[in-house]
Amino acid sequence: ARFSFLLSVPVILAAGVLKGIELGSSAGPVNWVAFTLSIVMAFASALAVIALFLRFIERTGMLPFVLYRLLLGAFLFAIFW
Repeated sequence: ARFSFLLSVPVILAAGVLKGIELGSSAGPVNWVAFTLSIVMAFASALAVIALFLRFIERTGMLPFVLYRLLLGAFLFAIFW
């Protein structure tokens, strides 16, 4: 699970850089303090959620997610068959 979170870092970073470039080239004024603060807050909350999720996975394992996916798959199969 930890490796999959690390795989998302380049994509999220690239999306943030792209949005920053779009924001910088926009015609209107940019509140860079609010923009930077929102990035810092999103980073901090993401780290907290990842830590909680990894702790949850260590305690319970992946079985709840496996059951959820099987039930969802069966439900969608029944609807669209």
